[in-house]
Amino acid sequence: NKFLVDLGERAEMYAFGSIFVNGAYKVLIDILCHKRNHRSKAGNMLQGIVAEFRIVMKDLSNKGKDPITKVQIIFVIYTIKTHCQTSMVGYIHKIENTLLFYSRQLKMGAIMENKIKKIIHENMPKYIKQLGDLVRIPSISFDNFDQKFVLDSAEAVKKMFLEAGLTNVQFLIPPSGRPTVYGESLTSPDKPTILLYAHHDVQPPMREALWNTKPFEATVSADGERLFGRGTADDKAGIITHLAALEQVRALKGNDGPNLKFIIEGEE
Repeated sequence: NKFLVDLGERAEMYAFGSIFVNGAYKVLIDILCHKRNHRSKAGNMLQGIVAEFRIVMKDLSNKGKDPITKVQIIFVIYTIKTHCQTSMVGYIHKIENTLLFYSRQLKMGAIMENKIKKIIHENMPKYIKQLGDLVRIPSISFDNFDQKFVLDSAEAVKKMFLEAGLTNVQFLIPPSGRPTVYGESLTSPDKPTILLYAHHDVQPPMREALWNTKPFEATVSADGERLFGRGTADDKAGIITHLAALEQVRALKGNDGPNLKFIIEGEE
């Protein structure tokens, strides 16, 4: 216990998070040092280390923690090597490679996330314009409103699908006659398929006198942080979000990404 406490304190000095010190790091020391006489179980121990380390690193990433650096990993390996028998060096090298691999993977993930945010930020004016174009169509799917606008809305979504490169784009016409827009972006039968749903129809604006802006004009707030209008959130924003996600997935993953299918209905 004194050895672990001392090691933990030195690890904290090297900027380790408490999750890592109390989790995978402790498992490494326990197995390689305290249980070093269990030679016959060495393989299972190594698998346990890798599994535990993967869980802890995922937890660190989910909590927004920075992945451990190569300097920190080298410190871990140095400390282990100075306290363990030379017969365990082969296993230590395997663990060292595992630590470095997962650290690189997490860093690559962080870089990709930052890249996605940058691209989305750069494309935000385009997304806002697309959303505004949809909001300006009063696609109210109640029988006592002009249903021509529901068809116009469906046509606008279909056009966006075609411009985004979706295939098999078509209307699915239910008995009501209000079109559902279908489209797909397929990569491989071996890949998982994700179905993305939204609706292009909206609720009536009700008492327009209570609105501070016109419900079908897509008004940007003075600070530029809000877009007001019927459907800006529920659910024409969902359509644009799906198309933006499609754009990023295909740019980053290409044909390695999942199959995507889209259902945008007109009578929620």
